[in-house]
Amino acid sequence: MQEIDNPQKICNHCEKPVERQEDCILCPVCISPHHYECWYENSGCSSEGCTYKIKVLENSIVEITSIKSILVNAEYLINQRKYQQAINECQRILNVEDNLDAKLLYNKAVRLENAKSKLIERANKEFENENYKESKILYEDSLKYADENESPVINSKIRIIEEKIPAITKKKKRKKIISGIILIILLISFGLFLYFYLFLEDYRMYNEIARTDSFTDTEIMQNQIVRYEKFIEKYPDSKFAANSFDKINILSLQTALILYQSNWKIALDYAQKVSVKEKKNELLKLIYDFALNEYNKNNSKASEFDKQKKYNEAKTEFEKSLFIINKFPDFKIFSEKQKILNNISLIEKKKKSVVELKNVEERISEIEKSLSSLAEKSNQEIVEIEGEIIDKINSPDYIIIKRINSGKVVAVKGLAVNLYRKNDYVNFDCIKSGTVIFKDKEIPEFTFSENISKQNLLFERESLTTELYSLRAKKNKLDSLINLKF
Repeated sequence: MQEIDNPQKICNHCEKPVERQEDCILCPVCISPHHYECWYENSGCSSEGCTYKIKVLENSIVEITSIKSILVNAEYLINQRKYQQAINECQRILNVEDNLDAKLLYNKAVRLENAKSKLIERANKEFENENYKESKILYEDSLKYADENESPVINSKIRIIEEKIPAITKKKKRKKIISGIILIILLISFGLFLYFYLFLEDYRMYNEIARTDSFTDTEIMQNQIVRYEKFIEKYPDSKFAANSFDKINILSLQTALILYQSNWKIALDYAQKVSVKEKKNELLKLIYDFALNEYNKNNSKASEFDKQKKYNEAKTEFEKSLFIINKFPDFKIFSEKQKILNNISLIEKKKKSVVELKNVEERISEIEKSLSSLAEKSNQEIVEIEGEIIDKINSPDYIIIKRINSGKVVAVKGLAVNLYRKNDYVNFDCIKSGTVIFKDKEIPEFTFSENISKQNLLFERESLTTELYSLRAKKNKLDSLINLKF
């Protein structure tokens, strides 16, 4: 090993430089340098506060602590795998001086110590995790770095592992077997689950419906019937379809028996679902009796409404009766279907006849008034006004005419004034209607009418009389139709 001179070291005892490294002794506690003679003379370290002393006996060999000897000792300790002690020895030198050999040995000892620590740490972790095979390998690798004190400890751990491995192996095998059994159970359970929910879906659905069956609550029974019908529709080939038909039969029978007195129509719907012929016929007879009673009441109401000429209400009652008839095609009541249809048709005719009769009566009244007016006109004198127009008046409209025969001036109303001009020659048939003031004089007033001639009055009267006769005949016919009874 190379020696490095350091003439700058000062003896802590005599405070003089130590010339040669071989003559330098370092205190093993505080690393203070001393001359060999000073160290022996002082019986140990002379540093203030350091208590390290040596006993020197006669003929004894005095231990000399020099840097060289520390380096040799550090290398020896590394070879003995006492890395921490070797690190401490190197640290003693490095605390005094920057020594390359000490650094190299220090780094080597640290690297080996770290390698050993990591192997033991990993081995301990694997041991805790019961990975004994891996732990054993790591412990065996750490023996390469262990000293005589650590090796027995590691070997004892290896022996413990060797004892545990067979037990652990058995334990792992048992775990594998148990895990396999659990996995098989899970797979079987999953298979059964799939089989139950996929292949036995109809079984599951049927039992789900059947669990809520009731034979007293009509609302629940009606709901159950619907559910069983949907089940049959969805699973027509299921072995539970027949069971569902049986449930529908029982529930429908029970529902109809409960409802027929309060609501025979709903009861009839459920009676049709009953498949047992004898039970079905008995049930239909009970329902029919209630329906027949309602049928008779409807017909009676219809007749009363007809008498009151409430034809819409009467028609409604007959339509209710027709509904009942159609529900019982196999019963005696069905033979009255045509009769009810005829009654409904007659009601429709009566409805139309009422409107028509009203129009006829109104027209008869108008004609009678017109004939009365014509009679009054026939009794009035018709005067021929012939002459020249001498003036026209607006608001009211008058034409002032000077008559040719008498030369008298008269006023005629009822004409379109704007159609005539002054000096026009005119000839009108009129009826005297009074007097009017013209230029501060009272003159006769006449009313013009196109149909005011006697010939026109006669023709109009004959026409109205003929129409009146026809309307009265029609009225009698309508009255007879309206008064028809069912």
